[in-house]
Amino acid sequence: MFVLSFILSALGAYVALEATSKIRNEDGGLRVGYVLVGALALGGVTIWGMQFLGMAAQRYPFAVAYEFWLTFLTFVMSVFVAGIALWYVGKSTFSPTACVISGCATGAVMAGVNYMGMDAVHTQGVLSWSVIGVVASIVVAAVAATLSLWLAFNVQSEAQRRTASIVMALSVGGSHYIGVLACTFIYVPKPGESTLVVEGTYLPYIVFALCLAMLGVMRLQLARAARAYQKRLEIRMNELLDSRDTTNLG
Repeated sequence: MFVLSFILSALGAYVALEATSKIRNEDGGLRVGYVLVGALALGGVTIWGMQFLGMAAQRYPFAVAYEFWLTFLTFVMSVFVAGIALWYVGKSTFSPTACVISGCATGAVMAGVNYMGMDAVHTQGVLSWSVIGVVASIVVAAVAATLSLWLAFNVQSEAQRRTASIVMALSVGGSHYIGVLACTFIYVPKPGESTLVVEGTYLPYIVFALCLAMLGVMRLQLARAARAYQKRLEIRMNELLDSRDTTNLG
């Protein structure tokens, strides 16, 4: 699960980078569809999917389950914040200042989502936190988010995109696992709870399948949008050539 969490995060980062490269149209405006795809890939897969697969990689001497609604809330928050960050940085000409501001805010929320995800764990124990570890994870999350946004708006070639997706996955993963190291489970027997939960045994498979399905749909949508863009460009070029021919004949 440890290695799989990084692979999934890198795949999500790659799709996010591809979507971000097309986020602005020919007139300089934002394409909302690409913002949404980028938000789902970056927030839903690279961040959220990686975190919950990473938590499933931990081994506990007792049964573990996850509170459903809190887990779902972390997914919504991850996607929403990633979408706001992409919109904020991409709404005008790229600005390093806007990138840092958005990256720090996104990193803080990313760390918050990470700890909310840990809080969603239902098990026979309580959590004890290392203050230094928590602060370190927040700082790393801010740096990781800023780096991810910078890469999203500055990579150009396919080779750069592949390298950047690995860098993004390592950055996000570093933040998560530092947060995990900051946490200690202390065994405390608890009575059964009536809250809706997802069994820890099934969660990694649910997360992995959900993320792969999202990536598949998003990849198809990106390919479809690229074909539509090429067709529109071809029509505009033909219209331009026809107008020039008409002017020359006149």
